[in-house]
Amino acid sequence: MRVDLSEYLEYLDEDEIESLLAANHYEIERIDEGVYFIKNTSADREEKQKALKEYVNECIKEEGFDEDGELSLDVADLFDLSPAEIIETIRSMGFECEMADILGDYWVFKQSI
Repeated sequence: MRVDLSEYLEYLDEDEIESLLAANHYEIERIDEGVYFIKNTSADREEKQKALKEYVNECIKEEGFDEDGELSLDVADLFDLSPAEIIETIRSMGFECEMADILGDYWVFKQSI
């Protein structure tokens, strides 16, 4: 969808406009000053979050939690989600989650830490 946001340039610079759009899951392409082609990618995000939940459940079934109630999860290059989205998605499943020391690795906990 083509959108003309040039009137907002009076209040925000283009970098700020683009950051706000990206933060709200819009894919953007600048056509002209303040004019963009915009695609809402939130449906794609929901599909990726659903796939992540299925992956986590599969890892729990196959590997299980260790004796301390922890599970190491490597999702590097598997899901195009930000670390915050990964953590939020796993927490929505009723687990606690935090980033590990290696990029793309996470700790999943049975109980809140």
